[in-house]
Amino acid sequence: MGSNNPFIITAGAITDDMEGFANGLANSVTGSGGQLCTKPGVAFVPEGEAGENLIDAFRSRLDAMEPSLLLNSSVHGRFRTGLARLSADRVTERDELERLAGYRQRPVAARVSVGDLALDPSLLEELFGPFVLIVSYADLDELESALEALPGQLTATLRVGSNDELICERLAAVLQRIAGRVLFDGFPTGVAVTWAMHHGGPYPATTDPAHTSVGMTATRRFQRPVTWQSAPQHVLPPQLRDGNPCQISRRVNGVLTTSKLLPRSPNEDLSILNP
Repeated sequence: MGSNNPFIITAGAITDDMEGFANGLANSVTGSGGQLCTKPGVAFVPEGEAGENLIDAFRSRLDAMEPSLLLNSSVHGRFRTGLARLSADRVTERDELERLAGYRQRPVAARVSVGDLALDPSLLEELFGPFVLIVSYADLDELESALEALPGQLTATLRVGSNDELICERLAAVLQRIAGRVLFDGFPTGVAVTWAMHHGGPYPATTDPAHTSVGMTATRRFQRPVTWQSAPQHVLPPQLRDGNPCQISRRVNGVLTTSKLLPRSPNEDLSILNP
């Protein structure tokens, strides 16, 4: 499944590195034709001079990019249908409706306000492809209200300025409730096969937010716990039999062990856990 993966930028962050944000966001939106489940599909940008400068720089990056090749006719058709929902005054890219050969598509950005989202929730429907919805917000209260209204997300990215510590804490408290992975630096496209990776999130981003589809613990999605109670040895899986025939690490009476010998009593094990 997927999501819009909100990307939030404060005025202080823009001042710190406007060119870097413009380049990074453009690459993240258009990388692999925007056909990544962690692509930032909505970017919250502050009203005012800093926000306008960032949007102008971002648009110039999109204008310079070559059209992307979408996966197939179905993806291309749904992308075009999604674009048709947007009114002409909201679309900011000059070539958004240009027909190209095959399944090629130029990157597209549309611009709305937080108030527009409240009036038309369909604006937040995911567009799988090189598209981003730029949402202008007036202040922190308006931004926080908009974020709290978002459904479950795979990722949420927060970029704040060096003096925005209180803003960071306030928004992070919201983002941890709606996203499976919260980023404070970089861009959300890309995952790492590590123990800490969680590629999932609250519904509807995924149907099971407790497990990840990428990373060292991803196999847990396919496991179903089974308890064997008072079972005779010959019916137990080898991994559970006395003597540890598979020589694996396993927990016996709460104690992790690789021993072939069973602990003499549960009380003895509990004393190990509670010295």
